[in-house]
Amino acid sequence: MNLELPQQQLCNTNYAGIINESNNVVDSFWASLKSLKNPFHT
Repeated sequence: MNLELPQQQLCNTNYAGIINESNNVVDSFWASLKSLKNPFHT
């Protein structure tokens, strides 16, 4: 994912935090889908 941010050092400094945040969102999303027992899961 290329964000094309002008503030390169800011992007580099926060990169790990951004990735961790994104992973948390994805994990929460999949946990929600599993808990709903979505009909597309076979």
